[in-house]
Amino acid sequence: MTDIKNLLELLTAVELLAVTGAKVAKDKEINKEDLVHIVTLAKNFELIANAVKDVDQLDEELKDLDEAELIAIVSKLFMIVKAVKAELE
Repeated sequence: MTDIKNLLELLTAVELLAVTGAKVAKDKEINKEDLVHIVTLAKNFELIANAVKDVDQLDEELKDLDEAELIAIVSKLFMIVKAVKAELE
């Protein structure tokens, strides 16, 4: 079993990007009201950069996932979909 820390960090960054994108796209136009969302991304740039920086370690993490790790990954993916869906409603 390996640690899935890097994968979960990447998924957290994906969630931030996806939710922010959904907020911007919600009204189907990009305008000044969307700047607050862009600022949120800028404030979290380090989180995103660190997650992407470690992407080369994902192969090792994904080689021998156990059931608990798979559940954690699927749960995180489900949370991302749910968060994006909530923003678009």
